[in-house]
Amino acid sequence: MIGPFTLVIPTDARFRTIGADVAGRFAEIAGGRAAAVAAEVSRAVETIAARPDAAPEVHLTFRAEANRVDVDLRCGARTASISCPL
Repeated sequence: MIGPFTLVIPTDARFRTIGADVAGRFAEIAGGRAAAVAAEVSRAVETIAARPDAAPEVHLTFRAEANRVDVDLRCGARTASISCPL
């Protein structure tokens, strides 16, 4: 099993795809398909980071469970959670 970890990315649009890239790789390592997890994380990062009042960075915490990948996002006071089946 892969242990949880946190990735911190700037909210600047040039860096937002890093979260989706890491999510896809994490899903592959955990035994799933990268595309679905990467797409979900990409949407969530865009939603949370594109707000005018967004904090300067997004914290993404990744966890692999037996049959899914969970990602918690935090940008200042805003949070979101994603659970994607493997």
